[in-house]
Amino acid sequence: LPEPPAPRPSPAPPAAARPRRLSVTEVETLLRDPYQIYAKHVLRLRALDPLRHRPEASLRGTVLHEVLEQVVPQFPGLDRAGQKALLLSAGAEVLERIVPWPTARRFWLARLMRIADHFIAEEEIRRSRGALMATEQGGGHVLPTTGVELVVKTDRIDRTPEGAVWLYDYKTGRPPTEKQQAKYNKQLHITAYLAEAGAFGKLGPLHVVGAEYIGLAARPETVPADLEKIPVELVPESLHRLFTRFLDPATGFTAQVARESQGEWSDYDHLSRGGEWDLTQHAEVLKVGDHA
Repeated sequence: LPEPPAPRPSPAPPAAARPRRLSVTEVETLLRDPYQIYAKHVLRLRALDPLRHRPEASLRGTVLHEVLEQVVPQFPGLDRAGQKALLLSAGAEVLERIVPWPTARRFWLARLMRIADHFIAEEEIRRSRGALMATEQGGGHVLPTTGVELVVKTDRIDRTPEGAVWLYDYKTGRPPTEKQQAKYNKQLHITAYLAEAGAFGKLGPLHVVGAEYIGLAARPETVPADLEKIPVELVPESLHRLFTRFLDPATGFTAQVARESQGEWSDYDHLSRGGEWDLTQHAEVLKVGDHA
């Protein structure tokens, strides 16, 4: 007889097993697909490295971040031609060093050439607001009401002449839209709250006056994180409600609550036996033991 299909999972581990340290980017995962957080932080499972590596989007992101971390501090004092030459030479060097596929190197360098003029033009706007203060700045902050620690690494912080800061996040794909930010993608809003709470250590508490996602896809675009529509002051209460709910032993980590698209997948879909159930099925919360 055929095995019955698996139900849609929503495991509910005990309070002591629930994660109390998450990255800022994992907040969106907790909202969209809580099961991933369960598998990663409760079961402590990680995907194995593939036997055959491929030039994936994550590596392209690593390349672009390293290139921009190198060249942006050197832009002041160079004209546009010099900036472009520096950007492309650094891109070629980083690609040669960390990307072993010749075809991928050529393709990604050509992509960098297509977006170079746009990035350089918008960089003038950013520099008119303030000077580069820090890149790849890490930090963390424990939320006082729940004890959950949020850790963060921001791509770039610029300081204005008045001493306030702008936050920037480089995106190799499309930046989140205003609607996506309103419901799920609150990365820069949360980062702004953490910055003002002093999460960046020696930089101290920072007053954030603006934040933007810098999209570096084939059609580059810059999307603001609107700190007026979603003020920094509202972020702690929103995080409190979210974490209080998921620290409750009665709350299950349901699979695929609000995936962005049907074609999206995660490293844990096979574990949740996705495909045996569909999104119309109600997920019954299943208590799991301390060993889970």
